Amino acid sequence: MSTMNKTGSMPDSKFRCIHCGHSAPELCKRYNAVIIKLANCAYWKLAFFYVICDAYVMWTREKTLYEDASSKEEPYFYAIEWDFYIMCIKALVETMVYFLTVIACGELVFRFCRQSPGIERPRLKTVANGLLLASVGKFLAVPAIVWGQSNNLIYVALARLVIVVSSVQAFSVMWEVRSSIALVTVGSGFLAQALVRLLWSHPFS
Repeated sequence: MSTMNKTGSMPDSKFRCIHCGHSAPELCKRYNAVIIKLANCAYWKLAFFYVICDAYVMWTREKTLYEDASSKEEPYFYAIEWDFYIMCIKALVETMVYFLTVIACGELVFRFCRQSPGIERPRLKTVANGLLLASVGKFLAVPAIVWGQSNNLIYVALARLVIVVSSVQAFSVMWEVRSSIALVTVGSGFLAQALVRLLWSHPFS
């Protein structure tokens, strides 16, 4: 059996994060005989994969608009390929709007709706990481595309439900509020995201 060194890592071993699959140099850090802290994961890579999943779903739906076009018409082909990069930017903006809205609403909840004055405000990094992990349902977009279900309303609704339930649970735990308040807060984030998406579809003239 291998033993840990002073930093908590194991010699001649490689580890991977179970969330993002990225290689980790160590499992934990040992500060003393009784305090051990798990090593932090590079959550920004998880966010990157989320954006790619969202962009791919948006791009796939956009691509259906050109299904009737002839394959010989190269401008159509290059247009939809270029649209993928545009969808990545849109997905990134939508994700940022969602996170900022939930975090801003969380601050309001903390000021006016916290259950006890002794509750401490969670760190911004903790909130962001919690919301990222709660959004793991976005990976359901991959089998949806493989199975050709990206436009199936039932599948999309179930995938969205997974994300909503996970996000509500994560928010209620991090901010120590009732599930009903967490649901309203997370719902506000999705509403803001939907408004941005509506803006993409119907830009101001």
